[in-house]
Amino acid sequence: MNCYVDVSSSEDDFFDDDDLDFQVHVDQRYPYNSQLTEEQKKEFRVKSFYMSLINGKVADVEAELDNGLNVNEKLQNNWTPILIAASIANYDLIQILHKKGADVTSTREAETTLMLACNCPEATSSFEESIKAIELLLQLGVNPNAVNKKRMNALMYAANNGNLEAVKLLLPVTDLKAEDNQHWNALFWAVCSGKVEIVTYLVDKGLSFDKIDVRGNTPLDVAKYNDFDNIYNLFLPKEDNNAFVLNLAHTDFESTFRDLQNNERPKFFSDIIKLLHGTRCENLANLFAEKEVNLFDFLTSTDDDFKALGIQMPFQRRRLRIGIHRFHQYAYHPKSLPSIGQNELFSNIDAAAIVLSALKQIITMEASLKYIRNNVDCDNLIRGDKEIKHALLNIEGKLQGLKFVVEKLEKKVDKWDYEIEEVNNITSKSGKRWFPWRKMAFTFGVVLIISFKLWKQ
Repeated sequence: MNCYVDVSSSEDDFFDDDDLDFQVHVDQRYPYNSQLTEEQKKEFRVKSFYMSLINGKVADVEAELDNGLNVNEKLQNNWTPILIAASIANYDLIQILHKKGADVTSTREAETTLMLACNCPEATSSFEESIKAIELLLQLGVNPNAVNKKRMNALMYAANNGNLEAVKLLLPVTDLKAEDNQHWNALFWAVCSGKVEIVTYLVDKGLSFDKIDVRGNTPLDVAKYNDFDNIYNLFLPKEDNNAFVLNLAHTDFESTFRDLQNNERPKFFSDIIKLLHGTRCENLANLFAEKEVNLFDFLTSTDDDFKALGIQMPFQRRRLRIGIHRFHQYAYHPKSLPSIGQNELFSNIDAAAIVLSALKQIITMEASLKYIRNNVDCDNLIRGDKEIKHALLNIEGKLQGLKFVVEKLEKKVDKWDYEIEEVNNITSKSGKRWFPWRKMAFTFGVVLIISFKLWKQ
């Protein structure tokens, strides 16, 4: 099962070819003659013994051992007979080799016989046969909590291999909360297998989808990235009203203002959608839509606020809080405020877009001020805490005044729009049609410049 996360390192690959597939290319055998040296005869015997092992020929293996071949003989690529027998999960081979004196606790690059047996694919040996080999190795004293170079244990191998019975057998004798180098526990590897039954079993035993690895991913992210919808939907079902969310995310300025009541903030839901995608919480869009959350409330929400909304997963609340914190860390730029050149013509649509953009900037600035005021730790400030509070309150007051100006401008725009004559593209009177807009642009530009300077101070 291919997993989307790259776990490669400067060491050997996670699964070497010879870990998973024993398609051995044997050199041409020496033609028998009386002139073979003892070394050549030994090499020939070892190769034949190797082939008997990987093909599970128990009788041939036993015969070679009875003829004096070392049961712990080093074979190709530092494999030993017991390691090969474990890798193909052959119960009979493991039992015979143990009786002949094989060291069942031997390892190859820190991988134990138990790990190899748990990693044996079903195509090589049925899981019914594998479980017998795994149980035998446990009885012979192989440590189930041993880890390889990537700190993976046998339980993780079994979970990744999709062997549910092996997982059940290992769980009572293994540290369930053990993590590898990338902070993956057995649940991450179970998700990689795509087996719902293993994922469900491990969750029932106490592993949580809230677990975050070194990349900030959870098991749900792994399931989503690998298109394991059967696992993803098991814990976070997809909503059926995605069209409703998409419709809300593409509202124009008329829709934004049309249904607003007095003193009601525009929701700017399209911006909330973008922030949800940025924090990989887009599946919560319908929840925010149903609760009618506006941009100001979203940008000032706390963990308790998200709980009250019904966001149960702690990792999702954490992502939202981190995303909001990073949003407030970015400084405002003058280019965030729209402007129109002195000699440019513009329509009432352009003016409405300017007002809308300015209002959005004011709302986000006010949200940032509230966020700072709610989260600043004044007890740890060396000096100036009172001055900072006073400055924040002063800026907030000026922003409230700027909001009042924008609202007055909006009413003025409506009045100008009502008084404007239809455009005459033939007579010279058409130039007069734009004069009120130039006046409005000049006034609004002055307000924006003053507000920016106040904010900068």
